[in-house]
Amino acid sequence: MMAGADSLLAGGGDAGARLRALDWASSPLGQPETWPVALKSAVRSVLEAQTPMMVVWGSEQVAFYNDFYAPEMGARHPGALGQPTRRWWTEMRQARDLLQRTLTNAEIIGLWDWRIPEDTVFADAKFCMLYGVDPARGAAGAPIAEFVGGVHPDDRKRLTDTINHSLRTGEPFGSEYRLLDRAGGLRHVLARGQAEFDAAGAAVALTGASIDITPQRQAELARRESQERYRSLFTSIDAGFCIVDMIFEAGGPIDYVFVEVNPAFERHTGVIAPVGQRIRTIDPGAEQSRFDVYGDVARTGNSARFERYYPRSGKWFDVLAFKIGGSPDRIAILFNDVTDNKAAELKLRASETQFRTFAQAMPNHVWTAPPDGSLDWFNTRVYEYSGMGEGELDGAGWTAIVHPDDLPVVGELWAASLATGRPYETEFRLRRADGVYRWHIARAAPIRTESGEVTRWVGANTDIDDQKTAVQALADLNASLESHVDARTRELMAAEEALRQSQKMEAIGQLTGGIAHDFNNLMTGIISALSLVRRRLASGKSEDVDRFMAAASASAHRAAALTHRLLAFSRQQSLDVRAVNISELVLGMRYLLNQTLGENISLEVDLQSDLWPALTDANQLENAILNLAINARDAMPRGGQLSVALANRHLALVDTLTERDEKPGDYVEVSVSDTGEGMSPEVMAKAFEPFFTTKPIGQGTGLGLSMIYGFVRQSGGHVRIDSKVGKGTRVALFLPRTDQNVSREARTAPAAPISLGVGETVLVVEDDPTVRLMATAALQDWGYRFLQASNAQEAILILRSAEPIDLLLTDVGLPTIDGRQLAEIARQYRPDLRVLFMTGYAEKAARRGEFLGAGMDLLTKPFSLDELAAKVREIIGEIIG
Repeated sequence: MMAGADSLLAGGGDAGARLRALDWASSPLGQPETWPVALKSAVRSVLEAQTPMMVVWGSEQVAFYNDFYAPEMGARHPGALGQPTRRWWTEMRQARDLLQRTLTNAEIIGLWDWRIPEDTVFADAKFCMLYGVDPARGAAGAPIAEFVGGVHPDDRKRLTDTINHSLRTGEPFGSEYRLLDRAGGLRHVLARGQAEFDAAGAAVALTGASIDITPQRQAELARRESQERYRSLFTSIDAGFCIVDMIFEAGGPIDYVFVEVNPAFERHTGVIAPVGQRIRTIDPGAEQSRFDVYGDVARTGNSARFERYYPRSGKWFDVLAFKIGGSPDRIAILFNDVTDNKAAELKLRASETQFRTFAQAMPNHVWTAPPDGSLDWFNTRVYEYSGMGEGELDGAGWTAIVHPDDLPVVGELWAASLATGRPYETEFRLRRADGVYRWHIARAAPIRTESGEVTRWVGANTDIDDQKTAVQALADLNASLESHVDARTRELMAAEEALRQSQKMEAIGQLTGGIAHDFNNLMTGIISALSLVRRRLASGKSEDVDRFMAAASASAHRAAALTHRLLAFSRQQSLDVRAVNISELVLGMRYLLNQTLGENISLEVDLQSDLWPALTDANQLENAILNLAINARDAMPRGGQLSVALANRHLALVDTLTERDEKPGDYVEVSVSDTGEGMSPEVMAKAFEPFFTTKPIGQGTGLGLSMIYGFVRQSGGHVRIDSKVGKGTRVALFLPRTDQNVSREARTAPAAPISLGVGETVLVVEDDPTVRLMATAALQDWGYRFLQASNAQEAILILRSAEPIDLLLTDVGLPTIDGRQLAEIARQYRPDLRVLFMTGYAEKAARRGEFLGAGMDLLTKPFSLDELAAKVREIIGEIIG
């Protein structure tokens, strides 16, 4: 091969060497020095390229490609290099189309010939496609302006200067520039060429090739960006990083020199500007083990990771060493400061050692488990007891020594604790090494992080078999004594029942004696007065009749008051319970209280601001306060001071523990205090008993305080009394707080009827014939039409008839079907029927708000005819109105 081929085909690695070794004399192209300038430029571009590149030339389609393209040729390489491609080109093109190749240069290398006098370029189709010119026109010749117009404006002058220099000197030229292609994309192009001269030495043409090197430039840009990202990461990460070259001597590593370090390296190690220095110079005491590890990484390429303590900095580091390119013995070292973690680990390890030492010293069974509950450690006591080998109880292995009958409950409770994080506790039987099962109590508690996450369970088993045996023995002993205890208990219960019956009879005797005494007095007055009236009327005399009737009426009212007090004491009176503003109620009573107390007793009223509403019967509360004021007045015969105080009170559970039947909650306290004679503990203990009084005979019934007690208890509250002889008495009523709106309904006594009836119909249902007679007679006198029935069954027949009925007047306490049930039945036939109940005693009517429905009202027996007339007229007036 001639010297010209050596210079033209110089370099190019293996492909260049093979091309230089070919016999070009027998080639269709001839010797390289005779090749056209364009071919020379194209071949040089292929051989110098650092990416896969190929070009074919001439009618024989001779192939030139570089080492990077050789793998795509497969088995055809190296035989295809510098040889015609006709035989395999079609097959090669089809195969390449199926591959996702990055190489496109073989397709877009363009050849051109610029004839300078005509200013016209003759180019192949690939060149025209690259520059966006019609290939047909370009092949025939096109103005150079069409090709140069696509060059980036910033690159045109440099390209022109390069061409002019070649035209002046005849030297080959090469220039890289940016080109806007037909699709509008920006391409990077490398142009190579050489000027041709005529005999006179004038340039007549410029022949060469244009090569698209966009992939190379994009790869370079990506590499540069990658390097910039690496450099940014290299300088910004907190982890220390360095690149070193290992130094070997006699086959072994003895030192290393720093090639590059990041800022974190200097910050973590305290070593300043180590690049270019050896580590033994910086740290003469460096241990050989470090060089052995790093030398192994450099020689084998296997990465190494470990923790190491560096005395120079007093820190622990997590180190990763791995091999990198650039030098045969070059490695990279990445390390993180784990001093804090290591200290925590050492502390945890010390704590774990301390725990296990303590656990091994304990006589109990001790065990631990991770959060998933699979037991992983047991102290020696467990292995000694069970006879199992170390590791045999791990995981679920411990279940083998649990009694089969106990295992389901044990597993269920352990799973529940794992799911909820609650401490674990249960009793079960564990099999001893000799096969005997003994009872144990197991307890386990979770170990948590500061955030509450369970990290471990620690448990212990305690042998309680002896205690279980003792308990069973005691149970057997108790069973043998049970018959004796039962017999003795029955004797004691019989004695207690006899005592309770005796006390009950004594209380009933006291109660009935008091009732009999008062009622005999009242009945004597009524019977005597009516007897005198009958005699006067029989003899035709009318003098003193009104006086006797007034006396009988007064006795009757006193009897009614007595029954009212008895109902209050028994908590069965009919209460109109609603939300009450007690401050307004007490202020409204001030004048009445002053009149009751007299001039020698001063009244003080203490009202708390923003007092809560209370749930009670306002009229009954007025009577209670007035009754307490009268009792206080009688206890201060020489004068004194009476205080009425109102306050919000919250009673906690601890406040009610010493008081019987009290419940915690919010209350309004109404207290009445005096400076009178006070009561002894014996008297105070009986203060709420019926008919108990310290007043002289004839000055009190003994039902006042018992009535107050019954009313307050029926309202849902309670009463406290505190008294000392010579110091005075304080009675406190606790009424339940309510969130209901305070009722503004006036509490006035029923007025006499304003006008009489005009023939409205009233159905009267009353089982007492005397009451029924009085009611119907009064209704007739008042101008009403009446229908009557002695029981509910008779009333239902009337209600089902066509008789007009404006009002149902019924007793509550009817036999078989009571009045409230009758009202519900009546409204099935007459939905809008108004109802007025009469009651002397009805347990269900004790709280009116719960007893009465819409369009219903209630009168408490005994009532006057004026009260009945007013209530009837009120209800019927609402219907008419």
